[in-house]
Amino acid sequence: FFFLRQFHFLNFITMKKLLLILLTLFSSQVFAQDSVKDSLHAISNFSLISDNLSTSGMPYSSQFRWIQKAGFDHVISLNEGDYTFERDSLTKFGITFSQIEVSSKNPSPELFKTFVEDMNDNQGKKILVHCKTNRKASAFVYAYRVNELNADQKEAYKMTYMMWEPHGGFPDAWNSFFKDVLKKD
Repeated sequence: FFFLRQFHFLNFITMKKLLLILLTLFSSQVFAQDSVKDSLHAISNFSLISDNLSTSGMPYSSQFRWIQKAGFDHVISLNEGDYTFERDSLTKFGITFSQIEVSSKNPSPELFKTFVEDMNDNQGKKILVHCKTNRKASAFVYAYRVNELNADQKEAYKMTYMMWEPHGGFPDAWNSFFKDVLKKD
């Protein structure tokens, strides 16, 4: 009888330890997910548009791992210049990469069409669109959301406004760009 009482006591301690281990594992997993989200917001001008779409300024190479841990499948860079290092680094993390060289001073409707094709080719994937400051990225994503996803224009504009307004709003070239690419109702 005494042996059984000890056995039940040991089982209680064992169960208590097991429960503590499970709670620790679960809470560390939740903490890790929150940590990744916090890390993403450390990327310059990071904006979460939806579960599958975000925009940002240029991430540092040390932040590529965060992009992978957050589950991004595809990155579109709207930067001009040679970004093979970014492409090669992201590819090592299993993330596909495309670059569409968009001029800040002369955005082109043709490049927007290329962007739309890239977005549509990667539909269903988690996508990060970036440029150096998130102005070009937010503008292209704004037009994409309005044209392709039928998003409310005023609602979609809010995020774009936050990126451009501190810099004096849209230059004439971008106003012309929007006139050219936004679908008319």
